[in-house]
Amino acid sequence: YGMYRPLVALAYAFELSQIAGNLSRETLRAVSRQGLDALTAAERDAWGLVPDPGAAVRGPQLDAVFVGHCELIDRDRLTPLVDAQLARDGSLAGAMVAGDGDGAVLIAGSGHTRDDIGVPVYLKRLDPDAVILSIGQRETADGAVGEAGPYDFTAFALAIDRPDPCERMRQFLEARKKSG
Repeated sequence: YGMYRPLVALAYAFELSQIAGNLSRETLRAVSRQGLDALTAAERDAWGLVPDPGAAVRGPQLDAVFVGHCELIDRDRLTPLVDAQLARDGSLAGAMVAGDGDGAVLIAGSGHTRDDIGVPVYLKRLDPDAVILSIGQRETADGAVGEAGPYDFTAFALAIDRPDPCERMRQFLEARKKSG
């Protein structure tokens, strides 16, 4: 929350609406177990999940989840995470269109802001006339501009020196394998 505090304070200072759009842990768990059928028909409709996003979104989303998990988990085991991501992106889009009509800003990770599989997909379904601008963030070793990705604009920054998240995931999966 500390990272977002200045943005929340700014929105509060200008009396802008703030709407939580993320799903509860319980809902995410249910979607992970039962797919999008865990959501009510009203939720699926309000979040742009009707009809089902289909292979055009599911396939690339699976690719992104696979890469996001360091290609260490079998792709067929990631389908529940794909469903959770679809539900989360739909929920965020639904919250954005449920506001006061003066527009909305979503502050989220680059996966959520992707034009091809993220929140913009559902915003277009919910409001085909909406003007949508997506911004992604990318780190590069030397701070130079690289591949822009599936966004309208991409902000490039010098990579931060931090431990390899894939090594951490390898250790977690190895420990899990040993214990169970």
